Amino acid sequence: MWDNNSFSGKPKWKSKGNLNKDVFSANGLSIFNNGKRYPGGDHIRYKYTYQPSGKTVSGCLHYPGDTPNSKRTYASGVVLNYAQWGGEC
Repeated sequence: MWDNNSFSGKPKWKSKGNLNKDVFSANGLSIFNNGKRYPGGDHIRYKYTYQPSGKTVSGCLHYPGDTPNSKRTYASGVVLNYAQWGGEC
């Protein structure tokens, strides 16, 4: 995950497992599922909260090569609440 909405530079947060802590990004957020096909554990479910409105959004990313997507970007001022591995979206 990058602390921007353009996937530029080095990722700020990386994890081989679940990320279960709130991380704030004033610059936007880019999320990429870099996993491989693994039934029951190859998709990333995530939730983030816009600041200061408090609106929450949830999503799910497929692994590269699976459809529909393996990456997303979001506008500035967001808190990533969690990113967790799981099965099919």
